[in-house]
Amino acid sequence: MQSLYKVKKVDNKLQINGDWNKTVWNLTASLKIVNDNKWEMDFKPKTEVKLLYDDSFICLIYKVEDQFVKCVTDKINGPVWRDSCVEFFFAPNVDEPNRYFNLEINCGGTALMSYQKISKVEKISVSENDIKQIKMFSSMQEIIEKEITEPVTWVLELALPIKILQNYSDISLPRTGIKWNANFYKCAENNSHPHWLSWTEINSDKPNFHQPLFFGEIEFE
Repeated sequence: MQSLYKVKKVDNKLQINGDWNKTVWNLTASLKIVNDNKWEMDFKPKTEVKLLYDDSFICLIYKVEDQFVKCVTDKINGPVWRDSCVEFFFAPNVDEPNRYFNLEINCGGTALMSYQKISKVEKISVSENDIKQIKMFSSMQEIIEKEITEPVTWVLELALPIKILQNYSDISLPRTGIKWNANFYKCAENNSHPHWLSWTEINSDKPNFHQPLFFGEIEFE
């Protein structure tokens, strides 16, 4: 059975301040990023994400109970996946489920974003100017060169402008009943305990998040 998460609509603009416990988020269900997909790893950080939307933004907030945290990428569209990182992959056109955006953000708040026309074969990098329009707050510092070995919980909150998606793709605008295919991830490659976790299960021998066949669904209410 395919995973489904329902995204509630809000009328008031969210203040993007990284507060996991503000009222609007307390009233919102979370999804868990727990699937290890039988990939070899010895650390699996507890990771949750919640979504809301309005007429202008898709809003997300992640909470990660992490450890072994490093974060050295501070260049937009740099290799953020090597750091302690959360990711949102989504196909916003219901007629083209295999074409998707990958939005990847490290714990320091640096983002990479692309539009994949053919997964990992033909892609368009989202411009730095468009990425800078994403409202974002991270509870962690931008650069962590020395690995944090003790447990640490961090929160990343963001508001993704719907209008920037339209620069790269026709999209099915969020409204009641519209479904997008999507998956959510937590990863870190360049640390002492690499890991790759997903919301929906991926049937793959090696870690590979770029597989829209295994996306779940988000449905806008």
